[in-house]
This record gives sequence, structure tokens and C-alpha cells, in this order.
Amino acid sequence: ANGYTNISAVNEYYLEALQKSGTSERSIPEIAPNSTALYISYGFDSFAEFYKNFEMVQQNDPEQFESYQKGIAKVEKFLKIDVKENFVSWIGDEIAVLQIQSHISKGKNDVALVLKTNDAEDAKTNLDFVVEQIRKKTPVKFKDYEINFLSIKGFFKMLLGGRFDEFDKPYFTQIDDYVIFSDNPNTLKGIIDKVVEEETLGTSETFRDFEQKFDSESTVFVYSNVPLLYDNMYALADAPTKQRMR
Repeated sequence: ANGYTNISAVNEYYLEALQKSGTSERSIPEIAPNSTALYISYGFDSFAEFYKNFEMVQQNDPEQFESYQKGIAKVEKFLKIDVKENFVSWIGDEIAVLQIQSHISKGKNDVALVLKTNDAEDAKTNLDFVVEQIRKKTPVKFKDYEINFLSIKGFFKMLLGGRFDEFDKPYFTQIDDYVIFSDNPNTLKGIIDKVVEEETLGTSETFRDFEQKFDSESTVFVYSNVPLLYDNMYALADAPTKQRMR
């Protein structure tokens, strides 16, 4: 394609790494609420392969790569953890960002990061270990699901770069094969509610009809429910912006 784009250097790293890392079938709609306004899926043969390529691509910018390595080393030393063993090893073949219409926090932007696991038990064991290393309070129970707090400031920005910097000090829960992170615990409660009530994209006939128009495997897949996205943006806008949007 020839032309212009406003893509940032940060996103270039992802695109180049994704191009080298294969595709996967999308399955996160199984736990994404039917009130999801935006679902951005990243698929690969395996997350370990993508992570290796992401590290390799960053080496083209020595200053950026050195900063990245120092950040990882600092966290590993401070918490006595191994990022590749305790995180990278259990992440499967899809990660996604969800923006959801909130029914709990009005006027808030509910955003979640979902990591599909390749082994649910392994994910739980490693996350329990990391939480124990942080030594935070015991988890809160909500409808049989634990909600924990991952008190490592800027962890995902450090691990995966600027695309995920909105997940600064997130809470997380695990639903079957999926680990879900959000800075707002109410977002996780809303997702749990929808899964328990079986009101997800995976059970939505409208979404299923839409998704069937596309290949079941992808590297990047973006789904937007524009009326919901408009409502989300409108709720956060100031008065002049709302006027322009109308």
C-alpha cells in the first residue's frame, strides 16, 4: 500500500513482530461481554514466538532496547521473578484489548486486556507466585472468581511497550482459559456478570453472523459496535466536543 499514515514507531514494532509470528483462531469473544464496543485481537502461532520477535525488532533501536532490558531486569531482581517463566510461558495464541460499555461506572471508559492461556493451571500457579512475591492482601471473591491486584507499576508497558500503557497497576481475574486485567475492578466484575449470565459476544447471534464473514484465523482483527463506541466517547467528552459529535 502506498500513502501516508500517522502510525507511531511503537506500533511499527508490533506490526513487524506480528508479521513474523503467524496467526490464530479467535476465541476471546467467548468471555467478551455483548456490551463490548471495541475488540482488538492480536493472534500468533504462540505468544512465546511473538515475544521473541518483538524483542528482536526492538534491537533495531539500541537505546529503546537497552531501556526495555533494564526495566525487565529491575522488576525481576526486585520481585525475584522470571518474566519469561512466570508470564510469557503460559500466554497462548491470542491477546486482546476490550473497550466495554459500562453499566457500573457511568461516564467511565471500561478497558480490559485479555490474555488467552495455553494452560489455565500453569497460569494460575505462576500468577499466584507473582502475587505472593508482591505480598499484597488476600484476593477478593466475586461470584466464585478471585480478583487480585498486580501491584507492579507500568508492568505491561515495560513487558509489551507503549500499546498497553493504559494498564498501569491492574487488577486481574481468571475465567477458564483467560486471564483478564483492568485498572478498574468494576470492569472485571462487569465481565464476570456477563459470563455468568451468558451474555457474551460468543453467544450473540449478531456478532456471530458478522464474524462468519471473515477468516476464522487472523493476526490483527478489529470489531467495533459503533453505536456503543459512540456512547462511550460521548460520555467522556466535554461540552464543545459533544456538540460537534451531535
